[in-house]
Amino acid sequence: RAIKSAELSRASRLRYIHDQNIIHCDIKPENLFLCPTDHRLRANGRGTARYVAPETMSHGIVDFGTDVWAFGCTVLEMLTGELIWGEHGDLGFDDWVDLIGHSDCLPRIPGWLSKEAIDFLSRCLERDVHKRWSSHSLTNHPFVRL
Repeated sequence: RAIKSAELSRASRLRYIHDQNIIHCDIKPENLFLCPTDHRLRANGRGTARYVAPETMSHGIVDFGTDVWAFGCTVLEMLTGELIWGEHGDLGFDDWVDLIGHSDCLPRIPGWLSKEAIDFLSRCLERDVHKRWSSHSLTNHPFVRL
């Protein structure tokens, strides 16, 4: 229940900034913090390769789906306690581009997670940006509903 509450809160903040027509562009665990007075997500830098969406890596496309991909990577890390793409070790930027932007690889979602969590992550980590769920859809997913 605590995880659901935390992820609903984060998904709601992502939806809020998207409603304001803002793309965060650097969602990762250490960047998910709140402005103390207005409760919005804040950005604090540029994108980090292991969290960058496939369409951004391959074609330079940045849109709301880019944030949803990075959010999925972040939720996966928080649920597993493991670094996203950790099985690939430290890669140079060109290797990240090949892995994320030009291969069919997806971050590994362990089968021991709940069915709701696996489905939620699969909606976030859809390689096809046109099939990837929006932040609006994510806030209504059973994984984050209390």
